[in-house]
Amino acid sequence: HKSGFTCKEAYICMRFMGPKEEERQKRQIKNEEVPSTSLEGVIVPNPVTKMKADLEGTDAAPGLVMGRAYVVPSGAITDSDKLGVRPEQIDLEVDKLKKAIHTTAEELSQADPSEHPILIPLANELKEDILPKAIVGIKELRLTAVRAVEIAFERYIEGTRVEHLKNEIISLRDNVISRLHSGAEYDTLRNLPAETIIVGVDFPAVALRPIGPKDNIIGMVTDYGGRHGHAAITATTLGWAAVTDCEEATRKIKTGDLLIVDGETGKVWINPDENMIKWYKREKSKRLKTEELIPIDSCSPRSLDGHIISLTANIDTAVQTAMLEAVFPNGMRKIGLFRTEEDLLQSDFSTTPLLLDEDRQFIIYKALVAATEMVVIRTVDHGGEKSLTGHKVRNPALGPRGIRFSLMRPAIFLKQLKAILRASQFGRVGIMIPMVTDAGEVVRTMEMIEAAKRKLDREGKPYNSGNVDFGVMIETPAAVAELEKILPLVDFISVGTNDLTQYLLAADRKFSPGDKEGRWERRFAPHHPTVVRALRRIMETAANWGVPASICGQIANEPFYIPLCLGAGCRYLSLSPRGASEVKRYIENVSIEDCRRLVDEIIQVLDPEVALELLKAFNHRITGRKPHKGPIS
Repeated sequence: HKSGFTCKEAYICMRFMGPKEEERQKRQIKNEEVPSTSLEGVIVPNPVTKMKADLEGTDAAPGLVMGRAYVVPSGAITDSDKLGVRPEQIDLEVDKLKKAIHTTAEELSQADPSEHPILIPLANELKEDILPKAIVGIKELRLTAVRAVEIAFERYIEGTRVEHLKNEIISLRDNVISRLHSGAEYDTLRNLPAETIIVGVDFPAVALRPIGPKDNIIGMVTDYGGRHGHAAITATTLGWAAVTDCEEATRKIKTGDLLIVDGETGKVWINPDENMIKWYKREKSKRLKTEELIPIDSCSPRSLDGHIISLTANIDTAVQTAMLEAVFPNGMRKIGLFRTEEDLLQSDFSTTPLLLDEDRQFIIYKALVAATEMVVIRTVDHGGEKSLTGHKVRNPALGPRGIRFSLMRPAIFLKQLKAILRASQFGRVGIMIPMVTDAGEVVRTMEMIEAAKRKLDREGKPYNSGNVDFGVMIETPAAVAELEKILPLVDFISVGTNDLTQYLLAADRKFSPGDKEGRWERRFAPHHPTVVRALRRIMETAANWGVPASICGQIANEPFYIPLCLGAGCRYLSLSPRGASEVKRYIENVSIEDCRRLVDEIIQVLDPEVALELLKAFNHRITGRKPHKGPIS
């Protein structure tokens, strides 16, 4: 009771205690001792004010900040492009359309006819067929430029026999739409004043793509989004405090309001009074140490029972190597996951991200490889909530995501593979493909890599095959089922637990049903016995084949979930540099054998809420105090 446990939690906690531990706990309660622990602060909440918050949501990214709000208009991040335009907007839409079409056509016209014989005719069709029809749609039907382009392409495909070119035409359509989604509606996010907190319904990838670590944004509040959505992960990476699932945030908060955002408790205060500001300043000074990038002395922490765990970094952009250098020791800096889509979008909004030329990609990869011991480069993961164009598709999580997208657009994929291979002359590099569902996709990718090598040989561009490893992400139920066919083909695998969890449980990781008590997350999260069972199967099967298997999902970044990773058999974790010190400290104070017993018990239970209580009790035993991370208690 004094520790704040419910009866159910206390009962489960006692199951982990031996007689000596139980007696010690009784003495402690009797004498009201303050528990001492070497893990103080790892997954323990800081003192929190009792003052009532104006908004409460999900604690999506840690941090305590105070700043002025900037509310992003909901139309900028919803399906507003499907709506009509007012008469005074027609000329602006037509001009925007003409610019996008002519820029795309000019780029296509510069292609080598011997290599891409179809592109020049498509450039002519773009100007002579698509453009006039789209202009009619804008002027006569008052369609937006985006909607007019969609309809014009639909009519073009219906009116011509181009089934054999359908993929190229769809790619061309996405190209034009990505130019129309030039990011102008988000340009203000790049030029905000210092100490700004952005507020919106939710922020998809296309909204956050202009934002880099040096921008003036310090926090984020959203109506929806969840703890494991793209916006929350971006906030964690960039060091923002973030609270999601506030539901009424965009209605209650106005641009210019002073906000206090506590990303550790999921609370937001609007226009706080003087007493609240004084509390913020006191609390902020206490937390500053925990919010800094903390260097670690080793990337190979050892558990209490002697097992070595290897830590590598996840980064979204090349500029985040500065974070890597600040945290990881020299000579041990390895990147376990470089998400290429963010940098492919960063260049400028006049260039189509997916058609970035090979040389510009090569410059990015070369800099990364030269600055680290090893880089695993994930090929572009387009689709789902990470749509590069902002173009809405039906069932995005089930559409042409990851490697499906790349294999449907071989010309684009070939450029990226060539650029990665060229970077291999400067150090070790891994090519990792996302969203794999079967061994056939792996074989086709291997064939594409060989084709890229042959093309580089013809062009006289050097690369070093000996420095290149090839791997896949395991993040779909199909890939788990096909492991025995996939593993003989690859050098390594990495488990993407964010997507694997949502696909295994048929539960959107961003979904928030509006229950402040967190009932949804208590049932549909990585502690679910089905997910834990799948993790163990992946690790054991990979070990049997002698293939290294890492976890690069969000659970590798949260000490609360680390026992599941270790107990399932994982010995390689790839995580944000910001979380490295806490995870390292946790590993050094836990026994792998204890973690294994915890996983044994979790995979046997029938109810995920019981699994959650077991995990909480385990963490309580390790830290000596009640954990606050993981699904809402």
